[in-house]
Amino acid sequence: MSYADKKTVWILGSGFSRPLGGPLLADLLSMRGMREFDRFQSSSAPKYYLQNLFEGGLRSPEKLGKPTNHYQLWSDAEEFLDFVDTAAQGASGLAKLLMNVVDQTGPRHAGGLPGIRRAAVQSVAGDCSFDQFTDVALEGWEPYRDWAKTLTEHDSLITFNYDTVVERLGDYLREKGGSIGLSPQSLVVPWDKPDFTSRVTRLYKLHGSVSWTYNPNEPDEPGYKSVAKWWEEEAPSLPLIGTPGPSKQQFKDAHFKQLWDLAMAKIEAADVIVFVGYRFPPSDSQARKEILGAIAANDQPYLRIHTVLGPNTNGEDPIRLARMLSAVLETKGRKLAPDDNTYCQKSEWPESYRVIRQPLYAQDFFTILSENFLNGKLVAAPATPGVSWPARGK
Repeated sequence: MSYADKKTVWILGSGFSRPLGGPLLADLLSMRGMREFDRFQSSSAPKYYLQNLFEGGLRSPEKLGKPTNHYQLWSDAEEFLDFVDTAAQGASGLAKLLMNVVDQTGPRHAGGLPGIRRAAVQSVAGDCSFDQFTDVALEGWEPYRDWAKTLTEHDSLITFNYDTVVERLGDYLREKGGSIGLSPQSLVVPWDKPDFTSRVTRLYKLHGSVSWTYNPNEPDEPGYKSVAKWWEEEAPSLPLIGTPGPSKQQFKDAHFKQLWDLAMAKIEAADVIVFVGYRFPPSDSQARKEILGAIAANDQPYLRIHTVLGPNTNGEDPIRLARMLSAVLETKGRKLAPDDNTYCQKSEWPESYRVIRQPLYAQDFFTILSENFLNGKLVAAPATPGVSWPARGK
C-alpha cells in the first residue's frame, strides 16, 4: 500500500482548538467564559447569573470564602452542566438541591429549571463560538491552514468540539480555489444522506455544533437546521450541542446515530489514527466505549496511533489514553511494532500496532507534519515469522 492510499482518522478534542482561543473544561463558566457569553446576552439570562450559581455549588467552598456548610454539589463545569441537565429533566431530588443553591446565590430564573438549562447551553455555545470573532488568515492559524491543505479524501475528521474551526478552514481553502480535500462539502450533517462520491475529506461532529439549532420543545423531531449565527435565532431555538447530562445520549439516539455509525466505520478501516487534544473525558463513557470498540475491530495489518496532548507525555492524560489503546489492541492479539519510525507493509507477520505519545501541542504537530512522520518510514516487514524486524534507524 502506498502512502497515497493510506486512510487517516483524526480525532479532535478541545486541545485541538485551544491554541486558537477555544475553551478547555476549566474555562467554561469562568470569568473568561462569561466575557464570551456577554456577546450573546438576552433578558432571560442575567449577566453572571450562571457563574454565581456555578460557584455556589462547588465542592471547594472554602476557596470561595463560603461557609463550610455551603452546598457542595459539583467540582467542575462538566459536573455542573450534568447536574443542571438532569435536574431540568425531572430529577426532583436534584432539582430541589439546585433551587436551594439558586436561593442562596441570587434570584430565581424567570424560566425556572428549563430556563437555567437554556442559559447553560447558551453559555457553553458562547464559549465555543470564539472562532466567529477571529480571522483564519491570522498567524496563529498558520499551522492549521498548512494541515488543512494536506487533507484528502482518505482523511476523516471526527470531532467532539462544538466550534466551527474545521468548517472555517474549509471555507478558507475554497476561497483560495480548492475543490477537493477539506471543503464546505466535508461536513456530514445529521439530517442528510451523505454523498461519498466527491473527493472531499469527511467531517463528523459527534456532539453537535453551534452551527446547528433545534427546538427544545420538540427534542425528538428533526426540526434542526444550519445557521450562521445561532444567537440571532428566536426563542425557543437552541444550539444543537450535546452538553453533559442525559440530553447528550438523547441527542445521540435522536439526531446523531448515523454520524456515529459512519465515524466508527472510518476508525475500523483506518491505517493511522491521530488523537489531537482528545483524551477520553472520564465522564464520557459512551464515546470511550464506542471508539475503543471500533479500534479493537480495526482490520488493518498495522495500526499506527499518535496521541497529541502536549509536551508532558508522562502526564496523567497521555499515560491513561495510551494504556487504554494498548490494552485494547493487545487483547485483540496485536503485537507491538518494534519502533516508532517504521511502517511495515502487509505480510505474514502478525497484526501489529504502535501507540506514539507525541510530546507536542497541536500546532507543533501540524508544523512538522510529513508523510514519513505521520505514517512511518516505508519498509517491508519480514515475510517469515521469527525473523527480526529492521533495527531502529536502519
